[in-house]
Amino acid sequence: MSFCHEAHCTICGLCYMTPRAASVVLLLLVIKTCLGCNFTEHSPISSTFDDTIKKLLKYLPWDYNVSVIANLQPHSQCSDLWMVYFLRKELVRIEGVSGERLKEQVADMRGEMEFIQTECHFNVSEDCRMQKKNVTDFLGIMSSTMNHMAAGNRIKADFSSCAMILCKKDTSVNNTVQHQRHNGTKDCKQPEKEQNSRVHTIAIPIAVGLVIVLLVVVVFVQRQLCCNKITDQRTEESREGQRVSSCKGLE
Repeated sequence: MSFCHEAHCTICGLCYMTPRAASVVLLLLVIKTCLGCNFTEHSPISSTFDDTIKKLLKYLPWDYNVSVIANLQPHSQCSDLWMVYFLRKELVRIEGVSGERLKEQVADMRGEMEFIQTECHFNVSEDCRMQKKNVTDFLGIMSSTMNHMAAGNRIKADFSSCAMILCKKDTSVNNTVQHQRHNGTKDCKQPEKEQNSRVHTIAIPIAVGLVIVLLVVVVFVQRQLCCNKITDQRTEESREGQRVSSCKGLE
């Protein structure tokens, strides 16, 4: 079915789209681009993640120290997802310093949590602090968090409102606490470079949405002009044909 009813152009799929319909299409494109972390249609957690954790435990020394978030703000919907963000981030660090055999196991575990990177876009509070724990505790937290989200399909929800990771202020932690941000390497006073990075994280989805809107508008205008031009040509040809017919009739 053609949207160009009674139009004689083959590339003008939008030529007769009303402004109201075009506005709806543009709005849907922007919303789709800017919102994320929505798993209402599917569960990103596989049924094998517990087995992957057990395999990883065999390769890591039990006294191996890793960084875990120390003062995450309790939240009925977002806390588990926030925890997965920090767990995955630490796995990336471990993977970067591991040998080949261990790196393969860590990569498998990270793959189980990769949805947090591809589907969600977080900003992290400056109040977040990390602390050292052994790898057994780390993997235990990972298992309990993933299981809690998988139970009752809690993960199958819209988490787009969880974009800002919140941590409790003035939390007293033990001497193993690192006065740093979530990446486990920088001081608790966030450098200007990281502040700019967080601003860029927010701006990127908005910029992409605006680019999409601009491209759709350009295509819409071009096709509209195309259809108008071709329609005018057809009309002119029709009038010319009528004149020729009239002249022949007079002869």
